Amino acid sequence: MADMSGMSGMSGISGAPTHAPCVSGDSPFAGLPDLAAMLGTSPTRALPEEPATPPASGMPGIPGGNAECAAPHASPVPRPSPHGDLAAQFGTAGIGVCVFDPAGQLLYMNGRMADLLGCGPEDIPSLFCARMVGLEGTADVLALFLRVASGQDEGGSVRKRFLRGDGGTMLASVTLYAVHDALGLPLHVVHLVRPLDRTDRGSDRPDIQARRRFDDVPFPVGWSATDGAHAPGTARPDRYRAALHLIAHATLHEPEPDGLALAFARIFRSLLPGEPPQLVVYPGDGSRTVYASADAAGRRDAAPPCDLAARVYLRGETVRVDADELRELAELGECLLPDPVPAHWLGVPLRTRTGEVLGAIVCRVEGEGDADRVDRAEAQALPRPAPARPRPDFSAEDRRLLELVSGHVADALAARRDLGRRALDEVRFRASFMDAVAGMALLDAGGRLLAVNRAFEAAFGYPDGVLAGTELRDLLPPDVAGQALREFGGLWLSVSAIRAAAGMGEATGAMVETSWPFLRADGEKRWMQQSLRILTGEAGHPPCALLQVTPLEGGNGRAGRDPAARDEERMTQTAFHDVLTGLPNRVLLLDRVESALKRARRHDHYRFAVLFLDIDRFKVVNESLGHRAGDELLRLFSDRVLPCLREVDTLARCGGDEFAVLLDDVEDMAEVGTIVERIQDALRTPFPVHDTEVYMAASIGVVVRARQYTSAEDILRDADLAMFRAKESGKGRYELFDEDVVPAAPDKLRRENELRRAMERGEIELYFQPVVSLRTARITGLEALVRWNHPELGLLAPSDFIPLAEESGLIYHLDRHVLELGCASVRALRERAGPAAEFALNLNISARSFRRWNMVESYSAVILESGCNPLDVRLEITESLLLTGVDSVTDKLWKFKELGVSLVLDDFGTGYSSLNYLRQFPMDMIKIDKSFTSRVHEEKAAYGIVQSIVSLGRGLGLGVVAEGIERPEQAEVLLELGCLYAQGFLYSRPLPFDRIVKVLERRSPLPLSAG
Repeated sequence: MADMSGMSGMSGISGAPTHAPCVSGDSPFAGLPDLAAMLGTSPTRALPEEPATPPASGMPGIPGGNAECAAPHASPVPRPSPHGDLAAQFGTAGIGVCVFDPAGQLLYMNGRMADLLGCGPEDIPSLFCARMVGLEGTADVLALFLRVASGQDEGGSVRKRFLRGDGGTMLASVTLYAVHDALGLPLHVVHLVRPLDRTDRGSDRPDIQARRRFDDVPFPVGWSATDGAHAPGTARPDRYRAALHLIAHATLHEPEPDGLALAFARIFRSLLPGEPPQLVVYPGDGSRTVYASADAAGRRDAAPPCDLAARVYLRGETVRVDADELRELAELGECLLPDPVPAHWLGVPLRTRTGEVLGAIVCRVEGEGDADRVDRAEAQALPRPAPARPRPDFSAEDRRLLELVSGHVADALAARRDLGRRALDEVRFRASFMDAVAGMALLDAGGRLLAVNRAFEAAFGYPDGVLAGTELRDLLPPDVAGQALREFGGLWLSVSAIRAAAGMGEATGAMVETSWPFLRADGEKRWMQQSLRILTGEAGHPPCALLQVTPLEGGNGRAGRDPAARDEERMTQTAFHDVLTGLPNRVLLLDRVESALKRARRHDHYRFAVLFLDIDRFKVVNESLGHRAGDELLRLFSDRVLPCLREVDTLARCGGDEFAVLLDDVEDMAEVGTIVERIQDALRTPFPVHDTEVYMAASIGVVVRARQYTSAEDILRDADLAMFRAKESGKGRYELFDEDVVPAAPDKLRRENELRRAMERGEIELYFQPVVSLRTARITGLEALVRWNHPELGLLAPSDFIPLAEESGLIYHLDRHVLELGCASVRALRERAGPAAEFALNLNISARSFRRWNMVESYSAVILESGCNPLDVRLEITESLLLTGVDSVTDKLWKFKELGVSLVLDDFGTGYSSLNYLRQFPMDMIKIDKSFTSRVHEEKAAYGIVQSIVSLGRGLGLGVVAEGIERPEQAEVLLELGCLYAQGFLYSRPLPFDRIVKVLERRSPLPLSAG
């Protein structure tokens, strides 16, 4: 007989402190596998002895190791320390062994168990960890473990599928029994694992193969594979208790909502028959998240409105149907028919204790004809052979068990969701509270400041973190504290009254507003407007008070002001300040300029300057977006300009979109130029007006020799004249007023005559800039750009003569002349390139020419008479053209489309209403303005704008061309955003006709900087 001293620590399985009964036919352990054989030894032959390893055979109270069968002369062996030498007992066992304490924490794992699972003890800290939970048999094992660990059961065997470290699974027989201490209490629980796959492997008989496949089917806890009925081995209360234990463990150990939902999905996987159950959660935003045990994360998608899970969620009722009932519901239009159609389907709502439904638990048993398809779909996740016969329906017990645990799951998910929302709300509140412009403080029932924001402490002149914890009374001057208490009616600032407010429901939420002087940190009295409101506390928390203070204008040292004095101050403020922006008005500005003029006469070293600003294209904003948007733009404009000035300077609104600046006490004229450039740089950033980004500039007139004037009115007049000169020379410029420069201004009449003769003499020329594909760098089109080859001034850019043509009315004749030159160039280029070449010529048309009554007939005649193909012509119009006369503009555009001419919208994004009107016009292409593309590689705002324009163009089926590309980084970003075409100096500068012909004849990708 084998020596059993090495297993003495395992005595007392039945609960006896010193002696265990032998295992017999009527023993509680009858029918369990022979433990000695499971441990890899024979009950009648000891293992070869080794110096450091006691033999692992024989165990009191187990077959092959009972005390009555031992040698007669064997002496009793004393009980070892509580945990014993587990490695010595189980280290050489031939099956997997884990030892857990009664709380489920792992004490020991032998090497065979590590080999079976493909992981070490560090991966399995407890019986409730993720690796041990989720596959079939889990709840059965845990129910048995809870009974054994609590002393209610001596042990037993169940079947469970384990997840291996390589992603595969292993079906095994699990035997559990307890080792007791001297008092008969469970000391630890032994967990023995024998793989069933290995036992069944090796026989090729068909009946064995069929039985092995059938045994591998993941039946739920208590499900019998022989008769389709619930086995009596695991009662529903045990399954329910095991499930609750798993839910509680997952709730405590999964901090993230997604991880918690996936843990619950793994738990349900072991409770029910059929396919792995799913948790479907609806956050309420039209989407859903599906959690399955085999997934690493939830799958979020749009929620189908008519599927069965949505039906359970919306109605809050359990649904249990078979395949025929599903088809009937689908025929009635009450749900979508799943594909494949399951044989049985069960859905239980996730309802919290408050009645809120979060989603549904969805279970299904696959149909007999769909088994192969489902098996193929899940081959990579959890491979399970098909059953030999259809799986049974969900029983009433399954439904009841699911309904019992679903409430706990819903409460856990709702609590985790609400916790995240509260944390986010707290972050938002703290951010809004601390960064609020108005000074705010929270007071407790005793009048103590619980929390104050930065503006509150700044209003009182204290550094951050000083006032929290102080009393509000300490901030009131003693001479007015009593009067303040009387004005508040003895309610809000009285310490006793604030305490009493906790029991006065009618006072909760009331607010009192007044203004009184407060004491600043330096002892100065400061008048402040204050509002005090009592806030209702949450359950179990007393109410608190919210105090908001706002310093009053001119309130320093004004103790004892009466209402009449405040009204007079208000009237004075209105008389000398602009109501919309709060800036000084023209009256106050003239007064300050007059004072500066007198100071300059008294002091020779004193200098000052005056700026006159006019917002360019403000009328377009006002008419397209409305007057409210115009008012908002004026306020934003003043806020943008003010930081560019010094403290001694004055910004005033003179009326409409005109502003003026008094630059007081400037050291030299260079400082004036620096301030003007600072203003222009600040205005380059777009203004957010009513969800629209508006790009604006200002024309600025400057008077620097102000001390020579006799009146402030004359200074403003000349600054205004200089502003008009700046506006005539182009938008966003500034001009210095100087009387000596005025006579030298070019004669407009003479320049108009020169322009008329230039068209007759052939001085108007076209230069061509290629439009290239960003993918291949090959030329796909050209844009014709007009130049004036002036006999005296040389080659003039469009900005030097187009404004003159518009002002003199020559713009229509100039546009028609350019169209004639362009059509002739198209015909010549087509003859050289051949009919198969893909290119078109873009020709610009001004808004004034387009509005001419016979414009379509005139231009169509030019195109047809030139002999060029209209398909080779693209007309570019500016975005501002779309803002006026929608019906007439649309009619003209369609006429050009019928002719075969393509239409291009130029400078897209610089206007204000194109997003509303673009879909009404038959455009073929849009061009992104250079103001966006020049910063697309380095500015987040420009990147977002270009991304939106590209997406909009592609969504409308339009071609998108980026203008002004000068750097390779810009081209890379644009191609990444989906823009396919571009033009700019990176590829070529505008070239004359003879040079562009040579470029086209090369028929090769355009090298960088080819021009």
